[in-house]
Amino acid sequence: MARSRGRTIASIIVLALSLGLIYGSASAQVMGNEAELDRLRIKAEDAMANDDPEGAAMSMGRAALMTVYLAQREGDPTRVKMFRGAEHLLRSQEHGYRALALFRRAGDQLPASTGVCGSLQLAHTEVQLSLQIFDEPLPAEQPDPRTIQHAKGLREAAENWVTVLSSMHTDFQCAQPDPSGPQSSSGLMMCRPAGRHAANSCRSELTTVKRSGLSSRARAK
Repeated sequence: MARSRGRTIASIIVLALSLGLIYGSASAQVMGNEAELDRLRIKAEDAMANDDPEGAAMSMGRAALMTVYLAQREGDPTRVKMFRGAEHLLRSQEHGYRALALFRRAGDQLPASTGVCGSLQLAHTEVQLSLQIFDEPLPAEQPDPRTIQHAKGLREAAENWVTVLSSMHTDFQCAQPDPSGPQSSSGLMMCRPAGRHAANSCRSELTTVKRSGLSSRARAK
């Protein structure tokens, strides 16, 4: 198990570094809010490198909030689309990192609890939304070629992240994600206890996941 967990963490770090190359190429000369987005992404990378998935999840949540802020203030429709897609990708990574943190907190027990698998389901849903946005037709206005290149890089990162999430589902012995699977009215996967410890942790862990966005907002202020 330690070997598979190490492989998962290594895959996440490699993906984070690739995202750094994408964001860095677009933001190296930009100050202000986009520089803050870079700072939060780098902070998440450092947290993962230091074996702190909870800290990485927190930073990714704040980075996702920053993309919302940037999209709301952007006049270029192509860049708005790019930030919208990036938001869902970062949210997906937030949930993926939180799944790893919950797994650690449970003592690396296999199969993973319903809370861990629920976080992975949320991560899968978010990355699929990201891919859908990146696949939407470009606005009619002539887009900046650099923005198009940036969006292509983010889409490739999203595809790579899908592969990482699939590995995490396998390593944690979760069922592979099913887009048509049971969900609550809030979009969360319904709790279906799969092990002796899953029933007890289901409510508390999924509540933590459900409130993570609100917690991130509070911390970001």
